[in-house]
Amino acid sequence: GKNYLSLGSGIVSGCYSHGITTSDAFRTLVSPTGSGFMLETVLRSGMQLVDWIVRTTGSPSAAALEKAAVVLEGIAFEQAIASEAMETQAAETQAAETQAAETQPGGKPAAMIAAGGGTNCALLMRIMASVLERPLSVSPVHEAAALGAAMLAASAIGWFASPETAAEAMAAPPTRHVHPVDGLVSGYRARKAIYRDLYQATRETHVRLEALSKV
Repeated sequence: GKNYLSLGSGIVSGCYSHGITTSDAFRTLVSPTGSGFMLETVLRSGMQLVDWIVRTTGSPSAAALEKAAVVLEGIAFEQAIASEAMETQAAETQAAETQAAETQPGGKPAAMIAAGGGTNCALLMRIMASVLERPLSVSPVHEAAALGAAMLAASAIGWFASPETAAEAMAAPPTRHVHPVDGLVSGYRARKAIYRDLYQATRETHVRLEALSKV
C-alpha cells in the first residue's frame, strides 16, 4: 500500500508493515483488513496550531499564513522527522518489499496520498512536499478516515468481497499532485537536520515540563 498523510485537526501519517514492530516514534496498530500492521505518526496539534496562528494574528482569513510560513515549516519539519523514523523501522522489518513499494523507477520516492482540510492551503502543500522530498497526491476527499470506515463497513456487511475490492470501488483518485520545489529542497534539508538535533537536545526537557503541568 501507499504511505498516507492526513492534514486535519491532527496530522497523521502512516504506512503498512507485514510484521509487527514498535517504537516510541510511532504507534503500531493492527491493520483493519486483518492482515499486517499499520505504523502511524501523530502530531495532535496539527492544523489546530495553524488555526491558532490565524486567530492570534487577528487575520479574518487564512491569508495570514502566507506571511507566517515559518509556522508551516515547523509543522513540516516535525512531520518529516516522525515519518523518517516510521519508514526506517518499516524498512528494517520488510526491507525488500518496502523499498519496492516506496521507490519509483529511477530511485525517486513514491508519492504520498494526502487528504484533509490542510490540503486546501497551497503554501503548506508546497512546504510539505519540499521538506518530505517527495510528491504528494492530493485526494479530493477531505474526510478520508470516514470514507475508509465506510469501505470497511461495506465489506463487513457483504456489499463487497473484501476491503480491497471496496476500496477499488469507493476510492476517489487524486485530483492534483504537488511536487517538491527544487529551489527549496536543499535549504529545507539543511534546516531539517538542525531541527532534528534540536528536537533530540530538548526532548527530555519537554518531558520534564509536561510532568510539571500535571502537578
